[in-house]
Amino acid sequence: MVLSMFWRRFAWQLVVLVAGVLILSLIFWAGLVSAQEQEFTADVPVVENVPVASDQPVVSEEVKAEVEADLAPSADAAKESSVDLKAELDLPADFDPVVPNNFFNSVRYAGKKFGRNLKEGFYNTFASEESQAQLIKNHADMELVEATKLANLDPGSGKVIDILDKYQSHVEQAKDKIEGIKNEDPGFAKEFSAELAEDSLFVAPKVFDNMQDALLNANPGAVPQILRFKDEVLAAGGESVVAAASNETEAAETFKIIAQKNFKTPFSGLAAADIFAQTQQNLPNLSSGFHGVFDQVISTSLSTVQENLQNLDVDDEAKAVIFQKYVEQLPGQSVSRMKMVDQFKGQADLPPFMIAKMQEIKARLAENLSERIESVVDAEVRKAMTEGLMQFKNPSIQDFKVLSEAADLMPSNEIRQQIAKKHDEGVQKFLTKFGDDANARTVTEEFQAITKKVQSGEIMPDANFFKTLDGLKQKLSPDQQQFINEMEQTGRNEMASRFKDDPAFAQRFATFNPADTAILDQVKQQFDPSQIPNFNQKFAEIEKNQAENFRKFLDVQNNFENVRKLETRFQAEVPEEVKQKFERSYQFDFATDFAKQAEKTQQKEQFFQQKRQEMEQQFREKFGEEFPGQGQGSFPGQPGFGFPGQGFGVGGTPSAFQADQNITCPAGTSKSEFGCEVPFEKSQFDPSAFCTQKGGNWTGTFCEFKNQNQQGGGFEGRGEGSQPQQRGDRPESNFPSGSGTQLQPPDERPSQAFPETTRPSNRIPQPGEFTRPTEPNFQQPTGEFKPPTSEQPSFQQPPSFQPPSDILKPPENFQPPATFPDTNQ
Repeated sequence: MVLSMFWRRFAWQLVVLVAGVLILSLIFWAGLVSAQEQEFTADVPVVENVPVASDQPVVSEEVKAEVEADLAPSADAAKESSVDLKAELDLPADFDPVVPNNFFNSVRYAGKKFGRNLKEGFYNTFASEESQAQLIKNHADMELVEATKLANLDPGSGKVIDILDKYQSHVEQAKDKIEGIKNEDPGFAKEFSAELAEDSLFVAPKVFDNMQDALLNANPGAVPQILRFKDEVLAAGGESVVAAASNETEAAETFKIIAQKNFKTPFSGLAAADIFAQTQQNLPNLSSGFHGVFDQVISTSLSTVQENLQNLDVDDEAKAVIFQKYVEQLPGQSVSRMKMVDQFKGQADLPPFMIAKMQEIKARLAENLSERIESVVDAEVRKAMTEGLMQFKNPSIQDFKVLSEAADLMPSNEIRQQIAKKHDEGVQKFLTKFGDDANARTVTEEFQAITKKVQSGEIMPDANFFKTLDGLKQKLSPDQQQFINEMEQTGRNEMASRFKDDPAFAQRFATFNPADTAILDQVKQQFDPSQIPNFNQKFAEIEKNQAENFRKFLDVQNNFENVRKLETRFQAEVPEEVKQKFERSYQFDFATDFAKQAEKTQQKEQFFQQKRQEMEQQFREKFGEEFPGQGQGSFPGQPGFGFPGQGFGVGGTPSAFQADQNITCPAGTSKSEFGCEVPFEKSQFDPSAFCTQKGGNWTGTFCEFKNQNQQGGGFEGRGEGSQPQQRGDRPESNFPSGSGTQLQPPDERPSQAFPETTRPSNRIPQPGEFTRPTEPNFQQPTGEFKPPTSEQPSFQQPPSFQPPSDILKPPENFQPPATFPDTNQ
């Protein structure tokens, strides 16, 4: 025992000795360092108030104000992108599904999938087509919520894609049931197809768009797959309505009612038009009549935006800024949105200032898209993203025109090359129609439809339009070139009409590329100046706007390297005579202008990083977690930057900006849960009055049109049916008071509740008001387009298949055995 005490005492003394040695060593080291520092600084005089040298530029007040303005969130974009999935999909409010975010839950989720598969197998054997379709859709709805929840909990999980793959498959299966259902119960087929379409077109895409933005940082390799799922779900939703409709009128009114129910902001029509345009692109086998249906609903959706902008009680400049922020900050950007903005710019009856703002919006969209794609490190993923965001699957002349402008606006040579490749592939696909006599009628109808779009203002005959036609003409035979010649003439006719009647003609025709002035000079030579008042002045105004657009294009750039890339392209691609004209007529000093913009981008990036650090600190203090979105993107609308409403799903991630911050809203706006909003009250929508005004019969659930367009054809020969179900059980809280588009009920708007698109009224020439020249170089095409062959094929509708009436079918109120496992959790 004495020996044990001795060793304990010895061990303690040893510890004290070692600690003492360490302390003395630290004191000696600190003194040595201090002496060295004094020796180093002894001969250095102390100079006060001398700024530390830095390579960072001093940030100007102008740049600070610009960045602060860019950082202001759009309340309308937040409202548009927010979605309460359980309410929208009619799932129980307490639905909180198990998701495979760990080993235990993965086992439970596998059991749940097994139970669902077992139930589906039983229904497929014994239940009716209606019961099968409803069960499949219910399972799809739950899978969409599950994928969303898992993406919130674990954004990098590959199981998110697995669940979405199953979701997309179930949506396809539900759509495929409509053919069988309509033979048994056409009314139910129409109701079910409208419900499926509403969820596929106006609910699921918001989830996909928000996921696309979130996964761009956490799992960029999944983004191309998200884009593919979105395309396939949109196609299924569009095809379901077409398959159930009796005629084209029914299909058109179904889409309009669905869209109108989901309008949340004054600008929702643009988001709806974008969705319809993407849906149309994913249905290449539509008949020309049903392609016309989508053209109609796109145009009328954009018309509501025009009407709502005119009714907003703020000045034009404020309207333009609000609309710009909405378009830029809306998730899910693609070249399709650029196309919709371009179409809106062409057809909307708005002041010149507003039309010019549409052009700036396209430049900003292109800059955001470029940043998104370039933020991805993996080359293969980057390529797949470019293809998903920058392609048209069923391209037309309007699409080629937009792709041409998108390529001009992209600083990255890699992206431009991929756009050029997709452009060439689309052109080749388009031109194959000319080589087959069986497609003669299709080609004729397509060109007639394009002609009408040019004449109505939906397609602007700008430099990109004429470049596109010239490129197509070079690849056609002399006989086939008649289509292009007539289209060029239509474009020139439209220009002449706009010169006379449209006060915003210069803003509409001007593009961004300075080299396009050479194209306009060529077009100018084909007019007879004596037939157009102030002919030379008109073209001079377009040219002046070309210069202003180029300055604005440089000004919206936020990346230093992009400015340098654009300068290199400019020096190599713009003809010397064009440069001289810009320098002489519009006081351009290109070397100085590029240098100033390069410096400005550096200031922007520096100031933004400062603001971002402030926001990160505020976010951590408020939510106790890291600031969301730590990707390479830096500015609003680019990857890694969240706005209110862009957090998705069940208990989504808090956004970087919160509406309850101590902010002062600008004059004319008021604070709401989404931010500063312009007061705008959505009128109550009465589907029965809407249906009656359109000449249909409201059945209580859908609008039925009989004996109209019965030759309509349909999707691959499909089609009997009517109009959509009005899902009255959806909570009214989805459409908060004071928001949404101003869509008056028919009894309040005798003309049309959902206005059809025409050219702006102040530009429609009256009979005898404008006589087109008759000189050979400016002739109005006569008659209808004729295809290269004189023979036109005849198409007959195949007879509808009727199943035997004695097929086994359970009772109408059939319920599965109670022993099946519960698959709702």
